[in-house]
Amino acid sequence: MTPGDDCGFVYAATGEAYTILARRAARSLRQVMPQTRVDLFTDQPVDDPVFDAIHPVDKVSRRPKMEALLRSRFARTIYLDADTIAIASLDEVFTVLDRFDIALAAEARRCDRRNLVQDPDMPVPLAFPALNSGLIALRKQPQTDAFLRQWHDRVHDGTQLFDQLSLRALLYRSDLRMHVLAPEYNLMWLSSLIRFGEGYAAPRLLHMPRLHQRGPGDPRLPFNLAEVMTEQEARLVQSKLGKDPTLAGHLDVQYARQPLPQRKSAWRWLRSLRRRRPRKPI
Repeated sequence: MTPGDDCGFVYAATGEAYTILARRAARSLRQVMPQTRVDLFTDQPVDDPVFDAIHPVDKVSRRPKMEALLRSRFARTIYLDADTIAIASLDEVFTVLDRFDIALAAEARRCDRRNLVQDPDMPVPLAFPALNSGLIALRKQPQTDAFLRQWHDRVHDGTQLFDQLSLRALLYRSDLRMHVLAPEYNLMWLSSLIRFGEGYAAPRLLHMPRLHQRGPGDPRLPFNLAEVMTEQEARLVQSKLGKDPTLAGHLDVQYARQPLPQRKSAWRWLRSLRRRRPRKPI
């Protein structure tokens, strides 16, 4: 399904380095969704044609994503962190918002200390997932606006370093219709690609915190897979993008079009040796 005119993406970044990451992330998004609408919220003086609109933030903070979602001009918005790389179409996420108010992917590191800590005012059962805020799909309406304001106030009250603790607690207590996205829509741990078999879907969005640990690079260039993964991981990503039947109709993905060298698997190589081995005389 192609997103309608009421759909769009927003990035939010403060500081020069994060804003450059957002500009590169938007260029990666454009490679797989060239017709989509993309806005930026920032405190930097930026003029970049990759964005349809650039909005100055009202309040400079480490977590401007709530403001970006609140002020989004789209009826259905997908917020993306600046350290994300879209490698396949995300338009089906907009479709989810036909039936749900908010959609996020579950946080894979359930035992990370940041995800185990409980908000003393709002305890949450362990069975309720920790949710990663690197991708947030939201339908604009009074209920979601009220939720965002409450989340913003909780994160910026000076008691929290991260935003996901209060996000989880507030979602557990809210009446919003929430959808948990499949892990390929916010894939953070590339090591899991090595173990993925044929039944696993190709990643749609890579979430790469390691991008913070290096220079942001050239803002005029999209991200390259070689910047964030090994050759083996890049080959697996390309292979999965080319074979995933759930991407039918969206296979104009530049990462999947890159030619892969033909190599035999170790198992096939051993079998070929066995077939060539001469039999012993009886």
